[in-house]
Amino acid sequence: MSESMQSFSKMMALGRTLTVDQVPEQSRQSLPVPVPARQDRPLRVAFMFCPAQALPGVTRMAPPNQMAWLDPRSGALLGIRPVTPTSFGQSHPPREPLGEFRLAQGVTAESYLALRERLFQLYDHLFPVWAGETPAPEQARWGPSAREFLQIFGQVSESPLIPYYYSLGKDFFDWMRALAR
Repeated sequence: MSESMQSFSKMMALGRTLTVDQVPEQSRQSLPVPVPARQDRPLRVAFMFCPAQALPGVTRMAPPNQMAWLDPRSGALLGIRPVTPTSFGQSHPPREPLGEFRLAQGVTAESYLALRERLFQLYDHLFPVWAGETPAPEQARWGPSAREFLQIFGQVSESPLIPYYYSLGKDFFDWMRALAR
């Protein structure tokens, strides 16, 4: 990870602790989603929060109803606001169940956590390149990491949220898929 950036493992924890007074405890926090800088906004890392019901072996989820942004350099909370499915170009009813998240067959809680930690390491490795913090003279050299990232992301992300992840992080995921080719 770049010296000037927070680790993604730390940002995941900050995403919850910095929003604890504004997001219900039973909400499911998404994985981090890199969002590029725009003219009026800095580089950010976003988190979606979804109403959720945790049951043995499964989590029932509704669409995201809140989103928070962190500064990847300082880890500071940049903002939090309500969102609806239309914020992501989706047409799901806002309060109705979106789907269920469960570990893939054969994946234990321990192996899930190990995969998630590896995903955070890959974020730390690839994010500075995507953000322009680390020169990438040879894009092909990053391909294996991008392929591994996409594979693990598919294993640990919440399948009901995939269209939301890809909408929110379009620039990042498009870059990642191109790099993986």
